[in-house]
Amino acid sequence: MTAEPKSPFPRRVDRTLLGRLSKPMGSPGQCLAVYRLLDHPGWLFKQYRPEQLRQADELRLSRLIALPDKLTAADRRLLLGHTCWPQTQVLDGRVTIGVVLPEAPSHYFARLLVPGGTRERTALLLTQLASDEDAFERVGLTPPTLPQRLAACTGLIEIGDLLERNSLIYGDWGYKNVFWSQFDHSVYFIDIDACSFGPQPWVQSHGFTDPQTPEGRQVDTYTERFRCAIAVAACLTGTRKPAQAISGLAQLSADARVVRLAPVLKQIVGCAARCDRLPIGELRKALSTSSTPSPAATARPSPAPTAPTRSNDGTNIQGWVPVPPRPAGGQNPLPRQTSSTPRRSSNAPWPGAAPPDYRSASPVSTANAFTGTATVRTRTAGSGSAATRPLSTSALRRHQKRQLRITLLVSVLLLLMAAGITSLLVAVL
Repeated sequence: MTAEPKSPFPRRVDRTLLGRLSKPMGSPGQCLAVYRLLDHPGWLFKQYRPEQLRQADELRLSRLIALPDKLTAADRRLLLGHTCWPQTQVLDGRVTIGVVLPEAPSHYFARLLVPGGTRERTALLLTQLASDEDAFERVGLTPPTLPQRLAACTGLIEIGDLLERNSLIYGDWGYKNVFWSQFDHSVYFIDIDACSFGPQPWVQSHGFTDPQTPEGRQVDTYTERFRCAIAVAACLTGTRKPAQAISGLAQLSADARVVRLAPVLKQIVGCAARCDRLPIGELRKALSTSSTPSPAATARPSPAPTAPTRSNDGTNIQGWVPVPPRPAGGQNPLPRQTSSTPRRSSNAPWPGAAPPDYRSASPVSTANAFTGTATVRTRTAGSGSAATRPLSTSALRRHQKRQLRITLLVSVLLLLMAAGITSLLVAVL
């Protein structure tokens, strides 16, 4: 098989065109049967049970088959090279009955010791990797070193991250659903054709029970993060008991990569709120960074608010600059700046300017009926600035008398106008 196996069929094919089939292989699990395509070595036909297929499954399978062509070259190589990704939809007439899948490459198999002292060729399951050294010796395998375990865990994280970035839910995380290679220490996911775009119904996943996703609740991306973290911790420590696997990470502190991974794994598994679990991508970052991450450091901060800056182009907006967020409690994050130079009011002239000439200014007076005070605002000719000064007592009285005369005059005029209108109406009628 190549790094990117390509189906010998188009995306949709009738069952009659598959050619000769082998006898059903192994335990079919949830499907009806799995057959080798004898005329196309390296390819399998997975036939579903009729009750498995719903109306929406045909569209889901079509989307899964089309997905690799929408990925980047690197993601496509990762997906097709390390999963048995469905590549052809098999039809019986117009009804979807199964898919064509690539067979796992041979380096994911080994001849293991079985009771009686003989060896049998079998797939190397993640169950074996997540075991201690004694379990390896019992089947005649050399126990992997910590760097080799880390290589396999890198594959788990990369596939988990790829699925999450594409809104896919694997759902069926299990030690028997992932193969690993004792040669290049890579991993290979099977039964991945059950992936869904978005949450899917809860299924039992032995060894990956999420206490925050109880039976009856849909499996979603937060469940996926938990199960991926459990798989990584188990394969690093060699124990499939989640609590012991997480606590056992402390004994692997000699490797800097484990030191970087440990706090992220602990955050995902031990997080009080499932929606606060860090993305699988944070595990990938921990493997590639040289600094030690922590849940606080890897949490995604809220973007800083922005404030507009003033411009001189008449629009009053020049651009946007980030400003620091205000701390809790509404306190000002920066101390107030003080200066020995008093602030200039909007009406005050600039320092060094000549005092306003009130004689050459046209006064504008205002009166306050509630306080009995009045002010006059004068604008200095040519200066554009205004000054305000209070009126004297005598000037205030003159001003009030003037306002009273104006009010009486207006009232008389209104009465005369009303009387004239009334007389006109009487004459007309």
